Amino acid sequence: MLLLTPMAAAAFNALADLFLFVVFSTDCEDCGFENLGLVLFGGVFAAIAVGVVLTLIRLRLREGKTESPAFISINPPK
Repeated sequence: MLLLTPMAAAAFNALADLFLFVVFSTDCEDCGFENLGLVLFGGVFAAIAVGVVLTLIRLRLREGKTESPAFISINPPK
């Protein structure tokens, strides 16, 4: 469903190209098991960074919408 829009398909294609670029650019012949920890740490850091950015974007988009809550609260709204 997400890839049905041209913009989402282009973004997915760019993300796949970026992933392949990173994989091919970090590949070296003399690298062994010494660098696996660094690659793992870089991947974890990248995953955390992407998660934080996506969460911030989602929160910014939600800020603009002022909907009344679907539940009844005893506290007055802010």
